[in-house]
Amino acid sequence: MKLAALVVMAAGAIKAGTVVVCAQDEAGVPPPVRYKAQSLASQMFATAGVKIEWRCSRDPDAVLIKLTPDTPERVHPGALAYALAYQGSISIYYDRVRQAAPAEVTPFLLGHVMVHHWRPN
Repeated sequence: MKLAALVVMAAGAIKAGTVVVCAQDEAGVPPPVRYKAQSLASQMFATAGVKIEWRCSRDPDAVLIKLTPDTPERVHPGALAYALAYQGSISIYYDRVRQAAPAEVTPFLLGHVMVHHWRPN
């Protein structure tokens, strides 16, 4: 987790130990699933001393997480997400996340995908 925090810091997204994250839900993720995933991601980053603020902002250093539906098979085959860390954006292919795990595990897998893809490709 400390490595992930260092990478985020290097990408310029942290100000005073806080990262502003905008989760743009284009996939219609059920709120309880999204909130559990965000809470888990926040907890994982907290162990590295990084606080996550989940809000959409015009802050140019904010990280954008797009939860997308209906990912074409030709787009990053087999991937659950794609990160452009230096541009501050992550696309999570929610349809693939949902297919990869039973419904009761989806929030946990989604939270881990949020954290795991928070690094350069």
